[in-house]
Amino acid sequence: MAMPSPQLQQLLELGSKHMRLLAYMVAVSIFASGVYSGIFHPKIIALIPFSIFLSFGLSWLHRRLSNRLPSQATAIVLLLDGLITGFGIASIQYALVPMLVFIAMLNASALSFGNLFLWIFTGFFCLFGSLLGGMLFGFQAGVYDNTPTAVNVVALIGAAFYFGLTAFRSREQSRALINAQHQIREQQDESFQLSRKIAKYLPPQVLESIFKGKRDAKLQTQRKRLTIFFSDIKDFTEASDEMPPDLLTEMLNTYFEHMSKIALRYGGTIDKFIGDAILIFYGDPVSRGTKEDATACVSMAIEMRREMQILRQKWQSQNIDKPLHIR
Repeated sequence: MAMPSPQLQQLLELGSKHMRLLAYMVAVSIFASGVYSGIFHPKIIALIPFSIFLSFGLSWLHRRLSNRLPSQATAIVLLLDGLITGFGIASIQYALVPMLVFIAMLNASALSFGNLFLWIFTGFFCLFGSLLGGMLFGFQAGVYDNTPTAVNVVALIGAAFYFGLTAFRSREQSRALINAQHQIREQQDESFQLSRKIAKYLPPQVLESIFKGKRDAKLQTQRKRLTIFFSDIKDFTEASDEMPPDLLTEMLNTYFEHMSKIALRYGGTIDKFIGDAILIFYGDPVSRGTKEDATACVSMAIEMRREMQILRQKWQSQNIDKPLHIR
């Protein structure tokens, strides 16, 4: 079977967690290479364990918010990501290549799990975070021009891993979505086939009320005022003894088909066929009122007698000499 929607949702949440963890690992690598190269302030070392903590902390926060504020959880966490990213940009002294890597990863995350409006707000939070970080680490006169090649290489390799794994995750999610669509189509086909099978044994009004959720398919007792109609073919037993079985079957099928169309046209609920008899009632599951139901039932019976005259002429043309009457 294909992956159901709860598992698909779990895959999406897991993908968000892994993307965030990978992005923060790239940041840790840049911090470590910059401190090792001697271009970043030594106190940046404290950001390495703090970044790892933030990655797991934000994932935990997202799970908690998903239970309480499901429609706002992703937005809140993305805005915090933007604020932290801006702070990280200031901590690396606005070095050009690492800064662009940070911004690219933030944009990818915001566009993957948010929308254009949220992406813009995430950018504003990133700018605000960079200003706060600049107050703490100091502002540079411009973009840092003397970034060692090693730091740039680490940043680019980290970006390659990040976007490569992100593309792989997107492909897996696309497969999961395709599988989910296949499952939905299979379930729709199964439901359609089931409804067609049930339709053979339930009146259309009852079937419609069940599938639209107006009533449950369960045994229950209700007291209603109904108009009951019962009809059968006069002297049908004697007539059936004189007719071949195939001709008798064809005649009954024609009779039931025509009478059923008339009953449905007047809003009657066909309860059952018993041999050559038909049982129809008005007032359930839909009632237009006691008087209107009774009037519709009588009108239906009159049209059935008229239709029977047409059918008798048709059967006589098929050499069925014995006239059939309903009562």
